[in-house]
Formats: sequence, C-alpha cells, structure tokens
Amino acid sequence: MAANSSKPSQEVPLDTPKHIHTVPIPIPITSDDEKFWHLLTGGISGAVSRTATSPLERLKILRQCSTPEYEGLNFFRAMIKFHKLEGFRGYFKGNGSNVLKIVPFSALEFYTFEMAKTHIVPHDKPRHKGWLLFSGSLSGIVAQIATYPLDLVRTILSIKTDQGHKIFPELKKVYQNKGFTGLYTGLNMSLLGIAPFIGFKMATFDVLKARYLPDPKNSNFMIMNLILGGLAGGIAMVLTYPTDLIRRKIQLCAFFPSKDIPYRTIAQCCRHIWNTEGYYGFYRGMVPSFVKVIPSMAIVFATNEQLKHWMHVK
Repeated sequence: MAANSSKPSQEVPLDTPKHIHTVPIPIPITSDDEKFWHLLTGGISGAVSRTATSPLERLKILRQCSTPEYEGLNFFRAMIKFHKLEGFRGYFKGNGSNVLKIVPFSALEFYTFEMAKTHIVPHDKPRHKGWLLFSGSLSGIVAQIATYPLDLVRTILSIKTDQGHKIFPELKKVYQNKGFTGLYTGLNMSLLGIAPFIGFKMATFDVLKARYLPDPKNSNFMIMNLILGGLAGGIAMVLTYPTDLIRRKIQLCAFFPSKDIPYRTIAQCCRHIWNTEGYYGFYRGMVPSFVKVIPSMAIVFATNEQLKHWMHVK
C-alpha cells in the first residue's frame, strides 16, 4: 500500500526483532508523513469499536446521569427496556454523534501519541513510563479540545429517551442558550478526566505490547491485542472513573440551563455527590462502564494494530 511505498531502507541491528512492537529503541522514521496514516487507522478503529459497544456506552451514561427510567435496572433489563421504549434503534441512539465524534478523536489521539513519541520521548528512553504517560495525556488533550462539542451533544442524545432528537439541532440549541462558550461547558473537567485516562491507557498499552505482543504473523496476534487492549482500558478506567462521571454531570448543565440543578461548578458537583450519595456516588455506573470499556478498548487497539499491520504502518 502507499503507506510503505516511499520509505527509505534503514539499518536494523542484527539482534533487533523484525517487528516494531518489541524493539528496544524505535526505528527512526525519516519523514513524519507516514504518521498521517495513524489518522486513518485510528479513526477507523475508533468507529468500529464505538459502534460495537454503543448499547453499553449509552447505558453507562444513563447510569451516570441518574436517568429515572433506568434506575435500579440490571444490564439485561435495561437492554430489554431500550427495545421496548425505542425499538432496535434504541441500542444505537446517539451512536451517530458517537461515531462523528470518535473518528476525529481517535484519529488525533493515535496520531498525536505517535508524534509525541517521536519528538518528545527521549530516544534513549523509548519506554520511559513517565514520558509515555505525558505523551498519552497530550494526545487526549489535543483530541478532546478538537471534538468537545460533539462529546457534549452525545451526552444529551444518550439520556433523552423520546424520539426525534438530532445532532446538529441539539448543538444549535446549546449555542442559542449559552453561546459559543456553551459548546465547551465542562471542558475543564473533561480535560482533567480525559488527560489521565488517555495517558494511562496509551502508556499502559504501549508498555504491554512492547513486552508481550507477538509478531503480526503469529496466530495469537489478534487475541493478544484484544487482551492487552482490554487490560490497558480497564486499568485506566479504574484510576480515572470519578472524573468521567463528574464531567458528564457538569455537561448536563448546558442542556438544562433553567432546571434546578444543585451544582454548576466542579467543586459544587463533588460536594453534592458526597452529601447525597457518599463515596459510592463517585463510582455510580462503574459496573456497566467496566463492561463497556474493556471490550471497547480491546477492539480499538486490536483493530488499530491489525490495520497498521495490513497497511505496513509502523
């Protein structure tokens, strides 16, 4: 494929494995042009992953936002209610905004991470965990700022259980009520949550794949990608879950400006959760999040690595 057509030949030490995933020092790439292929592989893998786990993503948001219709329902009863209230489309409600948001987000996430590894991480410390964490956090910040309004509307489309809501009309409503800044309501909390999550996720997977991922020609390549991707996502979620929950609640303020919500700031939201639900409140919806995040991250990393292998992208 074109991604590999103009690459100059480079010397590789005899004791260096032939595949890129376990080299002790990344093989230098003369031109950054190849990095643009990570925009394609990252975007596709994000779309595949998000669509495959759309029902789980919607249930997670409903639980986080304490939507009355779904209070107290287990996973299977919630899935039944999706179909009862909204038909088969209920499982994928909000997925259009999900995909519209996740394609550029995932593309920028993987692209920025690879660029940061090349230009920021010291070449003599390619697997330095601190630098990898910084690179992953930076990629999350860049991707989130670029796509935040779509993340905002995704929240409202997921919690509205009636029919007829569309992506751009909802964005227009927020703009009319709050102005341009309203499209970025909760961005500070979102960045506070997304930066460490993406950082831990990307750094953990990069370290794990360097140690455990076999050669792409190995029959266990896809299975190991799924396992390592799920593990990386699970670790990141446990470490950063409360920030994700709080940012969802802050986002709702943009859609219900006249509603009597007892908080408007991050500090007020934290205080309200603690006073009304205690420690448990910061982890509301974590079980369906686990059920969603682990397969989602498994799919996105496995798809991305497989696409890179097919397209000869390092």
